[in-house]
Amino acid sequence: MLQDPDAAVGESAMLQDASDSAAPHKNANDASGPISLLDTIATNFASLEARTTTDEATAVKAYDNELTANKVLRAAKNSELKAKKTKKLSKIRTLSEKKTDLKNARNGLKDALKTKDSLKAECVNKGLTPAEKTARRDAEIASLKDALKLLTS
Repeated sequence: MLQDPDAAVGESAMLQDASDSAAPHKNANDASGPISLLDTIATNFASLEARTTTDEATAVKAYDNELTANKVLRAAKNSELKAKKTKKLSKIRTLSEKKTDLKNARNGLKDALKTKDSLKAECVNKGLTPAEKTARRDAEIASLKDALKLLTS
């Protein structure tokens, strides 16, 4: 279907009036109506393109800044992780050495207790009374005197 060209110009003028309220009222029969409408559209497009370009540039800059910050943060986290892994390995080695030392100390203690128990029987008083001790000593002295008599005679 074809439309009336004058009606299209009238609609264009109404669109221009709606989009640009500061522009003076154009007559639908005015020859500059379509041209001014195209000028307005071009101006609006240029403005929109400029804003979009600026917004995109700002977004790219923000993205780059965030990317850089994330790289720095990641490097710091990796460095921290490496340090913690090294510290963990060191602690594991130290723990292993301490366990070995503890095992050796326990074995030494066990041996020392066995030795103590074996020596205790020899060193501890066997429960003799002082009278028994005196009698034993007297008996030993008497046997030594007898041995001396045999050697001197």
